[in-house]
Amino acid sequence: MYPNLMYADALAKCTSDGSTLYAVDTLDKRTLLLQYLLDITFGSGNTFLVGLTKTNGEWRWPNNSTGVFYWNPDDPMPIGNECTRFSNHDKYIISDYCSTNQQFLCEANVSI
Repeated sequence: MYPNLMYADALAKCTSDGSTLYAVDTLDKRTLLLQYLLDITFGSGNTFLVGLTKTNGEWRWPNNSTGVFYWNPDDPMPIGNECTRFSNHDKYIISDYCSTNQQFLCEANVSI
């Protein structure tokens, strides 16, 4: 977990570390994320940036997939919200402005 940055800066930090912003694009990755948040005693009201962004009207992950999103059903997705954050309180993704400073989580592919 990194300190608060805007989306572009968070993505650049992850990229410079050889990773990308976390993608909650499968049920397994969501389950892993929830376990990780329990393990680090991340506050239940906290949120952090994830890699889902809106480009040309479509929501996509950094790997260009459209995957499973786990949207908060109460999120109105206002115009101008083109980035996303994950809420540890309700366990869903919420749309947000890309200029919002948030904590963020990177992921990397590791070969064993």
